[in-house]
Amino acid sequence: MSPAFPLQPLQPVYTLAGDESYFRDRFRAALREQLPPETLEFGWRDEDLAATPLDAILDWALNPSLMAPLQVFWVRSARELYGRGTAAAETGGDEPATAGKKKHGAFPDNLRRFTEHAGSPPTAVVVFVADHIHIPADRNRMGREDKSRLQRIETTLGAVGPVIACAQAGEAQAAALAQQMAMDLGASLTAPQARRLAEVLEGQLALLQREIEKLAL
Repeated sequence: MSPAFPLQPLQPVYTLAGDESYFRDRFRAALREQLPPETLEFGWRDEDLAATPLDAILDWALNPSLMAPLQVFWVRSARELYGRGTAAAETGGDEPATAGKKKHGAFPDNLRRFTEHAGSPPTAVVVFVADHIHIPADRNRMGREDKSRLQRIETTLGAVGPVIACAQAGEAQAAALAQQMAMDLGASLTAPQARRLAEVLEGQLALLQREIEKLAL
């Protein structure tokens, strides 16, 4: 029901594409479980490409911490790699925008070099969050700009690691997940109740989870 997270074997680069936060949060939790609890303070870093150049993040990732056998770099604002705010970024050019290249080095070549030196298993994992894209349950209804943005990500980031779609769920999938969420919280939903809740919330899983948590309380 949820995306299969390719964490075994661990890859040096992942991209989460889509604005459905439920799947993104599930992936984040699954990845954090790969780190021993005592190393989380040193092994997990939250970064933002709006503030930090990609080359700096990759330099840190290529220099392992003595305090953590595995480091994870959770990198937000992946749209910055494509020159946010430029015409090329908004209309969907074939290559990363010039502004993105200048700020973030020779992207995507610098990222390709990182994967070549990451080791197996890697000592560092870089996760890009591309939540500026909306992926509907029915891909045929995907907007032109979102489709172009996703294609650019698949061409560049997808060439060096898995792209995990954080897409909006269809009502049937959302209803099934609602029942599973309730079960995980020690509660229960009948199939008609789950379908009704999924319909009212239009399959938005993050909202669905919050409502079920309220019901469980």
